[in-house]
Amino acid sequence: MLLTDPVYASETLPITINNIAGLSPVNTLTIKPAPGNNASIQGTNTTAIITFNGANYITIDGSNNGSTSRNLTIWNSSSTGGNVIYFTSPGDFSKSASNDVVKNCNVRSSCQMTNVTYGIFCNATTGGGLMVRVLTGLRPAILLIVIGRVSLA
Repeated sequence: MLLTDPVYASETLPITINNIAGLSPVNTLTIKPAPGNNASIQGTNTTAIITFNGANYITIDGSNNGSTSRNLTIWNSSSTGGNVIYFTSPGDFSKSASNDVVKNCNVRSSCQMTNVTYGIFCNATTGGGLMVRVLTGLRPAILLIVIGRVSLA
């Protein structure tokens, strides 16, 4: 899925990615900027900008040319807390997000000390434990965030 616009600022937030039938280790979904495009997904939300709700085999690759360039910024400008990217399960730990990748992105939020802000947050709603089985952060830039990455186990 190619991001062809330079700015995505009027999306309904959080952008929720649920599990997509048919995705597998050999049939994945990649979200990335179109070649030559610098893209920004931004807004204000106290939950997140992007929520992986039990989604599997999805990659957000911020490079627009297949290298390690960072051509995608995901920015939550909420001044009352919230996450930028949030991994969760739809009420059942067995339906946890897994085999997801976030790489080559600028992950940014408002920098304020009164409310906790997470860059990439992993949470299971029931069952306890770490629910993102494979979360690879390859060269993500965590910018202006009180806590960069958090995994609950």
